[in-house]
Amino acid sequence: MKIAVLLSTYNGVRYMTEEIDSILAQKLDDGDELVLYIRDDGSSDTTREIIEKYASEHDNVRFANRENPCNVGVRRSFIDLLEYAYRDSDSDFFAFADQDDVWLDDKLRAGMRMIKDAPVSENGALYYSNKTFVDEKLELIKEENIQYYGDIVEALWTSLAFGCTMVFDRRLAGLCLRKKPTTTIYHDSWVYHTAKFTGSTVVFDQKSHILYRQHGDNNVGIEGAKLYHENVFYLIKRAIPVIFKKHPHSKQKYIEEVYTTFQDLVPAENARYAKDIIRYRFNPIAKLRLVHNRYMRKRSFKTRLIWAYMVWFNRI
Repeated sequence: MKIAVLLSTYNGVRYMTEEIDSILAQKLDDGDELVLYIRDDGSSDTTREIIEKYASEHDNVRFANRENPCNVGVRRSFIDLLEYAYRDSDSDFFAFADQDDVWLDDKLRAGMRMIKDAPVSENGALYYSNKTFVDEKLELIKEENIQYYGDIVEALWTSLAFGCTMVFDRRLAGLCLRKKPTTTIYHDSWVYHTAKFTGSTVVFDQKSHILYRQHGDNNVGIEGAKLYHENVFYLIKRAIPVIFKKHPHSKQKYIEEVYTTFQDLVPAENARYAKDIIRYRFNPIAKLRLVHNRYMRKRSFKTRLIWAYMVWFNRI
């Protein structure tokens, strides 16, 4: 089977060779093939020269936008790259890659195996895993330990499925390209929420297969990975000021976009949650249903309290 790895770069000379080398060193099962697609988002350093060198030396490295080096931003860059690779190849699987991480050599094999072993869904499958947070020198900061529930409520607040850990199949990739997102939703959240709301198979790997490097230039780093429920003191400190502060409701907006894009594929229960999120700010009944939904009973008291705060004070 074939897997297309999608790497978007921008002024990445500091770390990208380590990442590319770790991708090309992946150990796959017999018969599996890897192709690395790289799109540069208008770098002003020597990133493009590095990509050219890899593409000239490796038959399985493609420079996707060699002739069109424009800057479109990280969200659009990855979606454009997914579209390019989807059309350019008959790849069975796809995986996002950041320019500054390092992959363990079994990362792709682990994801592909878990998808192959999972129940089949007509809307495809998504794999994601924990991460190992490391510093600039790849020294350990912390091991991530996501509490995985596997229900639809996980898709109603900050996504824990980071693109750099994802592997997803061609059916799900095709769904995600039905329409390019217009909101501020990131490429990986678009894939994750498409999978969750359409009832795709979603599998989670507790084991980390990636060194997720933290440095001053991270687009999303360890602080961005922390949810409110990881630190109740952080919540309390921020609660009073933000209650009256204008909120962008970005989560609500992109759930609405995902739902309206794929509503013909969304199972009835998932549709109820999506509709409640879409209208909850002005609908007390929707708020009640969200706060007292059956899946939240599995969560800790602290998590339920934070969820209730987010719903009643329109913070989603």
